[in-house]
Order: sequence, then C-alpha cells, then structure tokens
Amino acid sequence: MIQLRYRYNAVFKSVREGDAPNHEVLPVLTRDGDFERVKWLGFIDLEDAKAMANAKPVKFDIHQYSTSVGAMPRWRYMPEGMAVQGCLTNLGVYAVAEDGRPRMVETTKPG
Repeated sequence: MIQLRYRYNAVFKSVREGDAPNHEVLPVLTRDGDFERVKWLGFIDLEDAKAMANAKPVKFDIHQYSTSVGAMPRWRYMPEGMAVQGCLTNLGVYAVAEDGRPRMVETTKPG
C-alpha cells in the first residue's frame, strides 16, 4: 500500500492508497521552485495517467513515502534530487503509481 507524507505548516500529514480523498490539498512543485497546494484525487496507474486527455505531469513536494502493508508504515525519505510524479487534471492532482510504488522522477533546481 502506497502512502505519502507531506508537510502542512508545521505538521506532517499523510495520504494512503485506497482511502477516499477527503478535502486534502497536496504541495505540487512549481517551475520557480516554490509550491502550490492542489486538490488531492488519489493514486493513478502510470498507463491510465498517460491516457488522460489534457493531463499534465507535475512533481509533488513529498517528504517521505511508504510501500509497506500494515498498521505501522516503514517511512522512507525521498532520495536527494527526486520527487513523486503527479498527474494534474482540471479537477485536481493524482499521484502516479508504477508497479506498486510511487513513480519517482528527477527534480530540477531553479537557476
């Protein structure tokens, strides 16, 4: 089960695969290196994301992730220079999953 942990003000929050989106907004990185909060829609398979019309790839500002099953997730820090790929639609944003894991993509630093 995929889980993502992100910072919201001074608190860590998380979203979990299989849970219905509940008014969550997740941080999406912008081209200038800042982030904006976008309505969370859940997880989507890579092939389904590729097939979505008018969807754009984005990168999440995620602190940690877990793919463990059970009540106690084994959190892993995001590797340096990597981000979880998102799929931005006109309704909100999905996190892209591939082979039971969040899809990781390289980040680029502004400047």
